[in-house]
Amino acid sequence: MLVLNNPDVRGQYAALLADIGFIEGPKGRRADSSPSGWVDDSAATWNADARRAPVVKAVLTAGLYANVAAADSPEGGCRVTWRDAKGEVGIHPSSINAKLGQDGPGNAPAFPFLMFHEKVKTSRVFVRDSTVVAPAALLLFGGAIDVHHASGQGASSE
Repeated sequence: MLVLNNPDVRGQYAALLADIGFIEGPKGRRADSSPSGWVDDSAATWNADARRAPVVKAVLTAGLYANVAAADSPEGGCRVTWRDAKGEVGIHPSSINAKLGQDGPGNAPAFPFLMFHEKVKTSRVFVRDSTVVAPAALLLFGGAIDVHHASGQGASSE
């Protein structure tokens, strides 16, 4: 997994993107001559939506699709069960989302879909590095989906 919270790593990644022409590097010098600083310019076009959570989540949806789990709420119950394409999964106990959909309506997820980076199996199958995403993000940026209007369900057609 690429971790970009280190300024030097962010700068190196941005320099690689500038070298291939994906973003515009610093003017008057090679992009890799200064590994950090210029990439964090809040006025830069590549940072225009950096603080807009829906845009960031849409990018995550596009990059992580088909790593999606859907909430399955039992009738009258307040505990949510998460399922991916292969079966039931839990949110890893060390995750900030571990209590999502558990122990009352105050922990209900805002949307019934969760994107995740990886699955691990210990005592059961857990998902890690997760975030709740809106159905619109899945429809727009996910893969091909078959929607079953009568049941309100959808399934990947991949």
